[in-house]
Amino acid sequence: MDNAGFTPGALPYAQRRRHSFSSVYSPSVQIHPLLNAENPFGNFVFDLASPVPNPLVYYREVPGALSPEGLAQPVTYPPITRMRITSDTLPQEWDVILDLSPELYEYNFRAGYDPPPITVQDVFQELHRHMQSQISHSDWAKLSPRGMEKVRLAFVRRCEAAPGGPDAYDRERAQGVRRVDYLSGKTRFVGLLKTGKEDTFKLITTDPPTA
Repeated sequence: MDNAGFTPGALPYAQRRRHSFSSVYSPSVQIHPLLNAENPFGNFVFDLASPVPNPLVYYREVPGALSPEGLAQPVTYPPITRMRITSDTLPQEWDVILDLSPELYEYNFRAGYDPPPITVQDVFQELHRHMQSQISHSDWAKLSPRGMEKVRLAFVRRCEAAPGGPDAYDRERAQGVRRVDYLSGKTRFVGLLKTGKEDTFKLITTDPPTA
């Protein structure tokens, strides 16, 4: 698919017809173009180290926010209601899990509606919240000496880049190490890859764009 032809708010990877939502993984599942790491959307920028989630699409070097319609699109086609996101860089116990609550599923089922799928916005918000979580002392103790140094350097660089004026460094440093620091500076979201396992996708990141 040619990335240049994608416009947020459209649904280029799915037919516009009524369908049944399913939490069953299919090998033919398609990931939304903005999140497909097999064919990265080059002018899309989502930095997981940013204090607030702010995914942007650039048109002629001008950033623009994603439309509410674009954010509300299903993250996959066919849509799914359960999703696990893994990372080769992060501990397995930090896998991101999105799961439709049984209560909401039951309510929609009894009312005769399809349960809502996991959306683009759901993934962006949960990934950001997850990465901004502070680590514990036990998390730090599990690192090797080399791992500690890599995380420490990433933490210092993130604090140095923190927005908010001359006091921003000290404020951010006082908050401590976050999970995003385990990415060793590769905090720009590239996308997700299918793993072949049911409902499981792999997170791919890279270096953020230079200012």
